[in-house]
Amino acid sequence: DDIGSRLLSGLYQPDLQQTKHVIRQSIADMRTIISGMTGAGVALDVTLASLQQEIAQRLCDSGIALNWSTNLDDGSITLNYQTYKNYISIMRELLSNLIKHAHASTVSINITCTHNLLVTTLNDNGSGFDLEQATSSNQQGHGLHNLKQRLQVLKGSIEVQPVSVQNVPHGTQLCLRIPLS
Repeated sequence: DDIGSRLLSGLYQPDLQQTKHVIRQSIADMRTIISGMTGAGVALDVTLASLQQEIAQRLCDSGIALNWSTNLDDGSITLNYQTYKNYISIMRELLSNLIKHAHASTVSINITCTHNLLVTTLNDNGSGFDLEQATSSNQQGHGLHNLKQRLQVLKGSIEVQPVSVQNVPHGTQLCLRIPLS
């Protein structure tokens, strides 16, 4: 579905460079799926490089600046396909929600992996977000439900902290923790 959706969006890109970028991402996704089917893992550093490109492009297209940093204990960390697919889907969903609802001008993403724990922190300077309120209200869409399911599969967690300056909402900090075996 992801590849089909991506290629379909590539058909309607007005810019040839954007179309090429979409095709490259689709090829990378296809290789990852094939690796997953054969039981081979996906290198975390390669996954993060691809994710950084994708996020940077989406944020740039939305007029949002990105600050990206990673710190990996070991460059040879490999994700199994299930972890890779769920992690990428979680990041895409969080980014989509941020673009749609946060009204942010800057996003900082910091990814660390130490002691077999993948920690991803997203900070934005937008209007703020209360996960508990969104989850308990009837406003919860499929995205938050899917996010929770994916985290359950990964035995991971998400922590959401509203950021305020002098009691005025000034963004959100999300922290994902995913144990790696």
